[in-house]
Amino acid sequence: MTTTFFQRQEHARTRTVWLVILFVIAVIGIVATTTGLASVVLEFQRESNPEEIPEPFPWEIVACVGAGTLLVIALGSVVKILMLRAGGGSSVAEGLGGKRIFPDSNDADERRVLNIVEEMAIASGIPVPPVFLLSEENNINAFAAGYSPKDAVIGVTRGAVRSLTRDQLQGVIAHEFSHILNGDMRLGIRLIGILNGILLLGLIGRALFRIFAYARPGRSSSSDKNSGGVVVAILAVAVALIIVGAVGALIGNLIKAAVSRQREFLADASAVQFTRNPKGLSGALRRIASLVSGSPTAGSQIEHASAAEASHLYFAQGITGGFASLFSTHPPLPDRIRAIDPQWDGSFGLAPDEVNKDPHRSAAVEPTRSAAQSYSSPAGMSAFAGSVDGNFHAGGHDSIAISDLHESVEKVGEPTREHQQYARELNAAIPSAFVDIARSPYAARALVFALLMDRDSAVFAAQVQSLQGTAEPHLVELTQQLAGPLAQLDARLRLPLVDLVIPALCAMSASQYHAFEKSFRLLIAADQKLDLFEWTLSQVIARHLRCHYQQVPSPRTLYYGLQRVGPQLSTLLSTLAHVGHSEHQSQQAFEVASTQLKEAQLDWLPIQECTLQNLDAALTALAAVAPKLKQKIILACSECVCADGHVRPAEAELLRGIADLLDCPMPPVLPGQKVRAAI
Repeated sequence: MTTTFFQRQEHARTRTVWLVILFVIAVIGIVATTTGLASVVLEFQRESNPEEIPEPFPWEIVACVGAGTLLVIALGSVVKILMLRAGGGSSVAEGLGGKRIFPDSNDADERRVLNIVEEMAIASGIPVPPVFLLSEENNINAFAAGYSPKDAVIGVTRGAVRSLTRDQLQGVIAHEFSHILNGDMRLGIRLIGILNGILLLGLIGRALFRIFAYARPGRSSSSDKNSGGVVVAILAVAVALIIVGAVGALIGNLIKAAVSRQREFLADASAVQFTRNPKGLSGALRRIASLVSGSPTAGSQIEHASAAEASHLYFAQGITGGFASLFSTHPPLPDRIRAIDPQWDGSFGLAPDEVNKDPHRSAAVEPTRSAAQSYSSPAGMSAFAGSVDGNFHAGGHDSIAISDLHESVEKVGEPTREHQQYARELNAAIPSAFVDIARSPYAARALVFALLMDRDSAVFAAQVQSLQGTAEPHLVELTQQLAGPLAQLDARLRLPLVDLVIPALCAMSASQYHAFEKSFRLLIAADQKLDLFEWTLSQVIARHLRCHYQQVPSPRTLYYGLQRVGPQLSTLLSTLAHVGHSEHQSQQAFEVASTQLKEAQLDWLPIQECTLQNLDAALTALAAVAPKLKQKIILACSECVCADGHVRPAEAELLRGIADLLDCPMPPVLPGQKVRAAI
């Protein structure tokens, strides 16, 4: 039976609970093992030297060993979890030797990966995640890491980029996007932190053994016996810890296998649904299997020293040998290939069109935008004036069919090949100068500022004045040049443009970010009007950017019923109803939307109470409701938008922005869904 995005999210949350239960069982087992070993050692010592350990048996020492073991596991897990929360997905990628690919890169390999990731992100309804290249890894593999789409990153090996065709690489990236959308990524990064405490005991044991295995006792005869006895005791402890560490590694692999294996089949199926090209994904899997004869998993092996701790995150089995072969985190390659292609003949050979014959492709394979360089420095900014045509001519002023908007709502977290194709068209429709600037770490800030500029001349002047006190003069100048063309840009292109700009903003230094944030807040404060569309765009940017520079709590589910969030729902639906409607129409829209949320007590709010500050607080609270409840909230919002009988493109993009703030990525409404001109 096909599952929805919300069901998969709920299932991922349930699996997190099971992960904690398995971890507790594992800790109990390890503590029992260490205390048992301690008891055996003490009993042996007592029999050998009764005068050193007299009766009764020293159970307090055994208890201390158990408590110490528990403390080491707890500290190891807590410290690792805090480190991962501080760095998000980037810390995982960097820990594996990944180097950030900057969005304005003109390298052919890097541009190829970035273009695929950009298309899929826009099709999925999430900002483009930062991409990391594992340049020292020549085998084929990839991963997604992070707590949510806000701090997600994509990692890909050099071998994958150079060995796979575009269709195959697209299948691999689609597989990783499914992990982002299904909630697997959050579970995966939590698994790294939780299991670190279990594995830490073995690391301590090996360190102690290396230090004391070659220790020399003192020269004096009186100290020889004592010193030697201490060394032997420490070596015994080290060996015991190594044994316990091996048990911990075994348990860790069992937990990883239990959590990961079935999710890989689901991610493969989601990737095929996304790309509608099973040959691309199966070709990538067969390519891995064909690299090393007789040892298919070696074609995806990660060589980095820290590869083992993230083994469950990879596209294919990244660790070979030892327990990894017995307790694999991934299903066998033949099983995955056959699930994708039931007609597969069992051969790992590739068709001629499935082999990348030229691993050193020229830049012509993937288009690059050399103009981006001209906007990365102040000298090139003056060339921008008058160079942008901001009109999207494919029905930019049409209305959208209500049934088709509902269909897009039903596709939350489930993008299709059609959405990917449309995303490519949207990307092509965005004026090239905007795309160049969106990819420039220096100039991208001006594009964001320009999106926030008001059309009212008085407010615009106040915003420019506030910028002059916080931003560089050249950025202020470029902001003013961009504001006019951006105001004319079709509403359907603005959210994709925001999606494109996030990676460049994530490349800012900490000082640049703090200056940017200050200017950002001043621009919002200068516009006191209820321009919900621009405000939503600003919030999408702020929330997706903040987690890369500040420690933001990982997503948590706090509400399992709508009864406790009635005031927040009232604020959201009342505010949304006021947009583009008269007072009478807005109240009707609110009442229509309320029928979707009967279990909550909702109250209609006048426009005076629908402030942006209240809306921000409401959305922050609603982001913490259970996934199955978010589905009802999104449906209620769509009913509110559709209540007047027609939907403008700006309203559809507004709904997509609100869905994004609720961590429910909604793909764009397809162009074929436009049916009539707006009234």
